[in-house]
Amino acid sequence: MHDVSASPTFWLTVAAVFALNGMLSWAWGEPVLAVAQAATGGLALVAAGAAWRRMVAHGQPDAAPTGPGDR
Repeated sequence: MHDVSASPTFWLTVAAVFALNGMLSWAWGEPVLAVAQAATGGLALVAAGAAWRRMVAHGQPDAAPTGPGDR
């Protein structure tokens, strides 16, 4: 079965977009929306970490181990 999960780069981009939207929402006086955007960005960061660990576990050539637990 082919792995169709998104790459860490994709999730980091999603996190950056939500972080920027959160800052803009805060600047425009919408604190509730800003917090929601920040929370969604945080979830995207978690997804990026999971995608990275999945790449390392599957032996992707561009995903070098970064610590003793990654080997």
